[in-house]
Amino acid sequence: MNNLIDISVKELFALEGNKFDSYNELLKNLNGKNIASGITAKDIYQLPFSSVSFLKEFIQSPTLPGFISVYKLIFGIDEEKFLKMKSTEFYYSFNWIQNEIIELVEGEKRLDSKPDANWIAAGIERLNIFGELNTLINIGKQYSIPPQEVENWSYNLVFTYALHNKIDGEINKKYSEIINTPKDGNS
Repeated sequence: MNNLIDISVKELFALEGNKFDSYNELLKNLNGKNIASGITAKDIYQLPFSSVSFLKEFIQSPTLPGFISVYKLIFGIDEEKFLKMKSTEFYYSFNWIQNEIIELVEGEKRLDSKPDANWIAAGIERLNIFGELNTLINIGKQYSIPPQEVENWSYNLVFTYALHNKIDGEINKKYSEIINTPKDGNS
């Protein structure tokens, strides 16, 4: 890209609305790369669960201070280095981050389940206000540790335990149904 397009991140975020939108339209579709300022990104799945929660929230409504925090977290880049980065490099790396988060959120859909009518009647949906804290509390209960400790585990470990718990619950429910179903003529 020529230098007229490849301005610094600081210059990019200083652009007025229409000019920023033009740059964004031009660069938002660059293929993602897991490198920024010559530094390879950390594996997002190995970050603490709390950091991944922050990333998922950030993607919903990005801000300049948020970008600075994200780049420090993922690449170890300070504010000065971030603001000096070229806009193309920023878009390559941000598109990679965005794709990783989208992939992660898609994977989390495997944890979704529909509560049966009895759970709904009991009010299970009232727990929805706690969001991801429900996962941390449940895993914490299993291991007799506070949710704050689970929050510091790697995202991958927490997700794996949550997925295991879901599959285990489904198997136990199905097994219970099987053993409690009367057998035709064999009772």
